[in-house]
Amino acid sequence: MDKFIIGENSSGKTRRMLEEAKKENAIVVCKNPYSMESKAKCYGIFGLKFISYEEMNADILCGE
Repeated sequence: MDKFIIGENSSGKTRRMLEEAKKENAIVVCKNPYSMESKAKCYGIFGLKFISYEEMNADILCGE
């Protein structure tokens, strides 16, 4: 998947990324999953799965 969301500060990049993740049923990998989930809820976007970089790396190392 080669999709890029670019723009200036405060142009809605995060919201567009979260909306795209919801549409594609993707997992959002980020530094602080709790903060990002809170932001998504403020945008009215529910049902996403959020994991940290550490969780993603642990899954890769364990072969999951």
